[in-house]
Amino acid sequence: MAAGSIVATKMYGYDWWAGRYEATADALAEAGTNLVLAQNPLDPLPASDVQQVRPAGDYDDLRLRRELRARGIRCFESTAMFFQPGHYRQRADLRPVGADGAEMTPADWYVGLCPSSEEYLDERVRLLQRVVTELEADGLFLSFIRFPGFWETWTPGVERTAIREYCFCSRCRERFSRETGHDLPGDVRSAAALLQGQLRPQWTRWKCDLITGVVRRVREAVDEVAPGTELMINKVPFTGDEFGGISEEVLGQRVESLAEVADYFEVMTYHQILMQAPATWIPAVVAALRARTRRKIIPCLQVRATYTDGIYAAAGRRPEIGPGEFRETVEAVASSGADGIMTYHWSDVLREDAASDGAFSGALRRFATVMTGDR
Repeated sequence: MAAGSIVATKMYGYDWWAGRYEATADALAEAGTNLVLAQNPLDPLPASDVQQVRPAGDYDDLRLRRELRARGIRCFESTAMFFQPGHYRQRADLRPVGADGAEMTPADWYVGLCPSSEEYLDERVRLLQRVVTELEADGLFLSFIRFPGFWETWTPGVERTAIREYCFCSRCRERFSRETGHDLPGDVRSAAALLQGQLRPQWTRWKCDLITGVVRRVREAVDEVAPGTELMINKVPFTGDEFGGISEEVLGQRVESLAEVADYFEVMTYHQILMQAPATWIPAVVAALRARTRRKIIPCLQVRATYTDGIYAAAGRRPEIGPGEFRETVEAVASSGADGIMTYHWSDVLREDAASDGAFSGALRRFATVMTGDR
């Protein structure tokens, strides 16, 4: 890997806040960090497994960002494009529809949004223009930039038929017909059968084009107010024929077309969630993506184990990620030819550091030292 490798982290939640801007920025810099994906009050991230409770008092987002930049740490603002539970509850037109005509219902913390609403996209674009200007953003991180799907549950052994596909709502069907020239039956089930059968290639292409079009629209809007702002895509870790090509068929993420409008791919290589061996799996994911794009590829690593109890217990995921296993994942990224490394998320790094005498940030610091050639 060349000099200038990226060492990034997602600064979700606010558990990392120690009451001093300088201390927060110093801790990140000491771990070799040169890029953060931040959250902000203008466009708050919905909670998943992170509690988004802002610090009490006069906490200043812009001041923190300026302290980070003073230490050479770039700041990308994070937005959850098609994961907004409040919008799902309040706006029936954004609720995804399955092939059986039933609306998607929440699965634990997750419920997606239909991505075909121009009205919703207009709202998001206006908001993101404010975000990049008011917070002086170096870039935007587009998370949940896909058709709905709770991909974290698509572990080895899951049948493709068990993976539900969305969105077959009337707006999506009408747009598909108008934009492709293919007429569809009026009822959902018949239309879905045709789209998932005879018209599968056209349907998949349309879904991928729609998601790419959303990213293009965001880029154009941001360029109007803050030229040079970079875009990072939140990429699922499926890269080819897994489950019959779910990255494109189900989620609408086609690497080649997204590479035309984005600068980075952050890849959620969450090995414990997907029950994979990091030493072989992470390099394989990177290699598969590298064969399809020259854009920057940044694997994102889990810091702690999750999805282990309750409704997830039957899957049998490993209950913890210790210092040795985390080091193994860092080394897997280092050997993969990726353009950098990212952690999910900074609060977890600090928590695990406290229990391991700094082993987690130490692994990241070694990565930064070796990969940048800094002695």
